[in-house]
Amino acid sequence: MSDYFTEEEMRRALFGGETQVSSAIVNPKATSTNPTKKRVASFASKIRVTLHVTNVYEGEVEIVTFDSPSLSRLVAEMDAKRKFQKNYRYVEVVKVDRI
Repeated sequence: MSDYFTEEEMRRALFGGETQVSSAIVNPKATSTNPTKKRVASFASKIRVTLHVTNVYEGEVEIVTFDSPSLSRLVAEMDAKRKFQKNYRYVEVVKVDRI
């Protein structure tokens, strides 16, 4: 007995008797939709980090936002702090939101 079976032999073993091959199996492109349609871009999740930044202790603060493509809140917060610590002495995270 061979280890390999043809498609017809497998169909007869599963369903018994004569099987008819459907047109979708013979011509798989016949059931496909219009190939000129483009898919809609997948949902891109981002995290927005809102920070208060200043160079003077207890001075006037600026409110800045940072949009991170990361899915992790901790990574997004660290990236935002790292970016704004280059220009400001005091950086405080106020809010982390998913957008």
